[in-house]
Amino acid sequence: MTSVKIGPFCWFWYYGSMEQEFGVVVAAVIFKGHEFLLGKRQSKDKNLPGYWSIPGGHVEVKRSDINILETNLVREIKEEVGISINNLQYLDSHSWVDSAKISIVFTCDLQGGEPIAGQETDEVGWFTLEKVKDLPLPPNVYRVLEKATKKF
Repeated sequence: MTSVKIGPFCWFWYYGSMEQEFGVVVAAVIFKGHEFLLGKRQSKDKNLPGYWSIPGGHVEVKRSDINILETNLVREIKEEVGISINNLQYLDSHSWVDSAKISIVFTCDLQGGEPIAGQETDEVGWFTLEKVKDLPLPPNVYRVLEKATKKF
């Protein structure tokens, strides 16, 4: 395991040999009734600009985190779309072929607030599975959304 400091309290951790380094990302399928929240990545984003995706972000490792994935997810959702979430439940994990990341996905409910487009998104919206079929989505996102909606 190797770490790189990227801020005063933020470390990016990766594991494995030089050929198998990876970062950890958490993301959420956030439900409000039977709809889920997606954000459209900014057009200037270097990674899949203009694609719609579930909100989330990199896991920051601090010295004594408990429930590190859940804590980071709650923080990322608040930062990215300005809402509070609850009822987190593990849903899925997958790797990204082109960018040495492992994503860990949870389902959760909207606890409070109205989602807003933050610094990393051009817009946000509530969708059903039928409404997203023609949207540009990153790899694995449609599969994850399909899996999440089957739980409800």
